Amino acid sequence: MDYSISLEEQTVAQFMQAMHVPRADIGGWSMGGWIVMKLALEHPEMVDRLVVYDSAGVYFPATWEPELFTPADVAGVTKLIAILTAKAAPLPNFCG
Repeated sequence: MDYSISLEEQTVAQFMQAMHVPRADIGGWSMGGWIVMKLALEHPEMVDRLVVYDSAGVYFPATWEPELFTPADVAGVTKLIAILTAKAAPLPNFCG
């Protein structure tokens, strides 16, 4: 079976067309982020807003060692959970 980004993106576009959804806010997590980014590039007329979270296809330099993902003790698991857990950005003060 083909799990390529191109086929997945085409599937989402065809699904939206079949459901008569001309435009939508779309989001994707991990590989899904890569798929929705491709959809936004290939079919911008179908996308109002795009949200990606922890997405494949988005490069950032690693600041950790590969051993982080094979913890051998409680401290290692704690460190892994800390890096994988989303941290909400502080809200700006809108009330002057």
